[in-house]
Amino acid sequence: MSDTESTEFKIILNSVWHNEPPKFEVLLNDEVIDSGVVTEKEENGEEKVISFTRDLQEGEYTLKIRLLGKLPKHTPIDENGNIIADQIINIKQIEIDEIELDHLFYSLSSYHKQTKFSLVNPQFDKNPLPDNYINLGYNGEWRLKFTVPTYMWFLENL
Repeated sequence: MSDTESTEFKIILNSVWHNEPPKFEVLLNDEVIDSGVVTEKEENGEEKVISFTRDLQEGEYTLKIRLLGKLPKHTPIDENGNIIADQIINIKQIEIDEIELDHLFYSLSSYHKQTKFSLVNPQFDKNPLPDNYINLGYNGEWRLKFTVPTYMWFLENL
């Protein structure tokens, strides 16, 4: 049996919305850690903080943040096709073991659009969008792969 490392996570989110707050899920691999809505608005300087600790064995893991249930009514457009309002989840910061990832959560992440629209068993495109996203405006899944022990992962990527 291999040793485990107690790993702490802190995720800071906020949102933009006008008629309904965006629905989210946070997962570690495929374990749902937290879910609900992000009512905290960017324009008000509010933040939703999600903190958790897991004992992890040495190996690779994927932290996931999902935007789910966004509908056309959440992004109204005018007669010229301009977006008048929107529904977005912003990833403000991620910390692992009290170390802020800063640019790493942007540069090492990928965003996969949702292909099967189901709140129970959503499916996501195998190929990520070409740009890195930390402002989630499409139904989809943001992913960050990291390894345990985390100090080695930090040394390799900082």
